[in-house]
Amino acid sequence: MMMFLTILFASLIVLAINCLIFSTLSPQGAKPVEIRLEEGAALPSHFYVRPESDLGVRAPIPVELLRSQIERHVRLEQAAAETFLKVPVAETLHSRITSALMN
Repeated sequence: MMMFLTILFASLIVLAINCLIFSTLSPQGAKPVEIRLEEGAALPSHFYVRPESDLGVRAPIPVELLRSQIERHVRLEQAAAETFLKVPVAETLHSRITSALMN
């Protein structure tokens, strides 16, 4: 029990010293940073979202085309894995595949 109390009080003393150090180092009268725009600069009305006029209506992609692309990608990944298992070197592990579906 004495060892626990000794560690506890030592930790509290270190905590108090750290609080004093950080309170003296923190700026007391710091003014908040003001951001000003240039006179001719205009903010975009949308930052992450494209306007609705740019979205347009896309033609639906046929399911068979998507399925064939995914199957081709899976075959390329399997071939790359088999090649790495046959000859495990760093060049074959980090080589790029020719798939349109990149990770």
